[in-house]
Amino acid sequence: MRHINIPVFIPHLGCPQLCVFCDQNRISGKDAGERDILGYAARTIEESVATINDGDEAEIAFFGGSFTGIDRNLMISLLDLAERYVDMGAVSHIRLSTRPDYIDDEILEILSGYHVKYIELGIQSTSDFVLDKCRRGHTAEQSVRALKLI
Repeated sequence: MRHINIPVFIPHLGCPQLCVFCDQNRISGKDAGERDILGYAARTIEESVATINDGDEAEIAFFGGSFTGIDRNLMISLLDLAERYVDMGAVSHIRLSTRPDYIDDEILEILSGYHVKYIELGIQSTSDFVLDKCRRGHTAEQSVRALKLI
């Protein structure tokens, strides 16, 4: 059995910072600000699903931005899109990346309505000094709080 990750890159969407180590547009080779994200996601998922063999385990993964910080309607539309592929049995779950300060009870309530199995938190340090120097825009305590909420 192969594990297949269907990456949907949403570079820098939802993120208010420009950290010293992060240029998601350059890293991913994509620029989320210049395209129809929902259409791009649908095409990416459809093309990838066509390559999945019986017995493969697949996930749809939203990478490169702060997924829970993007426009709420777009976030829900992307989750609805991914959930359709879970319902069809083409993928088993959803993965997403986000900032620790963009996790709260309301967000977790929304995510609980979908097959979100993994939430990757961008916790680059637990030192407030380092976080400040990197221009992360959140504190170590916010990271701890997000981990406890999840």
